[in-house]
Amino acid sequence: TEPQTDAHIYKTIGISPETDVISALVKKEYVIKITDAHKNIGEATNKNVRLIIEDTDSIKLTQKQKELVSVLKDVGSCTLKELCYFSGITSSVVNTLARKGVVEIFDSEYYRIPDTVLENSSFKKEIKLTDNQQKVFNEITDKLSDGGVSLLYGITGSGKTSVFLALIDEVISIGKQVIVMVPEISLTPQMMAIFKGRYGSEVAIFHSALSAGERRDEYKRVKNGLVKIAVGTRSAVFAPFSNIGLIVIDEEQEHTYKSESSPKYHTVDVAKFRA
Repeated sequence: TEPQTDAHIYKTIGISPETDVISALVKKEYVIKITDAHKNIGEATNKNVRLIIEDTDSIKLTQKQKELVSVLKDVGSCTLKELCYFSGITSSVVNTLARKGVVEIFDSEYYRIPDTVLENSSFKKEIKLTDNQQKVFNEITDKLSDGGVSLLYGITGSGKTSVFLALIDEVISIGKQVIVMVPEISLTPQMMAIFKGRYGSEVAIFHSALSAGERRDEYKRVKNGLVKIAVGTRSAVFAPFSNIGLIVIDEEQEHTYKSESSPKYHTVDVAKFRA
């Protein structure tokens, strides 16, 4: 048979561990006692909640249940702890909705990665612009004091990133703040590599893949003046800066900058208004 633990053997034969039968059998060499190592650190998981049914008009719900559904429609899936915190509703309401088939409670693994700043000296090098890039830089810089909109157009590899990094350096040097947006979450990591490598902890990130708690903390870091640059998808346009000097919308023509869910808005329009 397979080896069994002491506790399992005593429970199975129905006697107390105090009788120390196993030790006696070991001494007589009727059984062998094995000391084995086992993993004591489990996978890190969170209990998450998401909507299964978007249209709940035909389902009879209490007021608290309706409020919880409303929160999930806004934030998508989030952890059970965050959902209860932000909605002010206990987990019993969530469990009731799960029994009704309105929401699903599931476990998700997360990685216990410390909050570190990516160090990459290649991103910190001084930017040397070509004559054409310098001309574009000068034209946009002239608009920084009194506002305006510029379209920076060029094929891939033409150096657009170098121009807007130089502009960001200029804006930060005069004590103002910057919002940089990308059309997709998949582009955020490569953009963050550039910005974290160049500007370190003065960068906040905004996109829908962040948990509600992470979004709240990034919002607070911006609000409290701890960062100078916000990078993310369309929600970054609402970063609560009080002294914006520049808003960059990368690949501005992409349809993802238009929000179809409530509140409906076009990022470009919001950016122009804030500028």
